[in-house]
Amino acid sequence: ESNLEATPILHSNRVFQYTSKEYVSKVVKAEIRSMSRVSRCIDNVPMENFWSHFKNEYYYDCTFKKYKKLVVSIADYINNYN
Repeated sequence: ESNLEATPILHSNRVFQYTSKEYVSKVVKAEIRSMSRVSRCIDNVPMENFWSHFKNEYYYDCTFKKYKKLVVSIADYINNYN
């Protein structure tokens, strides 16, 4: 197990819901770093790449009857992906 501290990173598509003052203040308060800077398309590449792989390699072949199973499956995939 690593002793490194994890820092949450937020990826959004920068539509109005994610740029509102209320949302931004909650993100700042939670000490979450955003990787979705305005006019920086390169910021999207890592997350778009990840979700593309996830959907093609895993999601499209699965059926999830419960939300919790989906959440656990995503976490498992991320651990395997890393």
